Amino acid sequence: MIPFELYGISFPTKESRLTWRNFCREFSQQFGLICFSEDWRNPVIWSHYANKHRGLALGFEIPKNHLIEVKYRDKRRSFPNLTDTDSSELAPLLLDVLSRKFKHWEYEKELRTFLNLEERDKETGLFFKNFDENLKLVKVVIGSASNLNSARIRSAVPDIRNLEIITARLAFSSFDVVTQKDKRLQR
Repeated sequence: MIPFELYGISFPTKESRLTWRNFCREFSQQFGLICFSEDWRNPVIWSHYANKHRGLALGFEIPKNHLIEVKYRDKRRSFPNLTDTDSSELAPLLLDVLSRKFKHWEYEKELRTFLNLEERDKETGLFFKNFDENLKLVKVVIGSASNLNSARIRSAVPDIRNLEIITARLAFSSFDVVTQKDKRLQR
């Protein structure tokens, strides 16, 4: 597990830590998490998540009711007294904890969706979510240092007809990643 992921909560006792650790273990065996960013133009995201600008950013259309907006906080939430918590209060509590991250991650502008984990890929042991009406691939942004090109991307996803493919570049006068407009330099 990633440090502090699902741990936006403070633990006053050893017992509370153990209770939460067991809950997270059970939760992560049943549910997976897919994370998205609202903005692909941040160079830090490209550095952290796209192999130092050599990777891709995928743009999706996802129904808003399938997404949870991450809330960035300075402090962790107090651990609740679960024995005195009414069952109707558990869902909002869980949603708050699952969508809480430390304020320094705010640059990500993260949105999340949780999925039931059903079958593992037989070869890799990993879980995958197929593209469908709730996860529609609409854009691919080729990183400014990537060796990939549009033809290779189209061959990997031949069934997606109206896929927008653009090449990114570093901005000339700001700290942004922008669309390469010079057609000769697009891949």
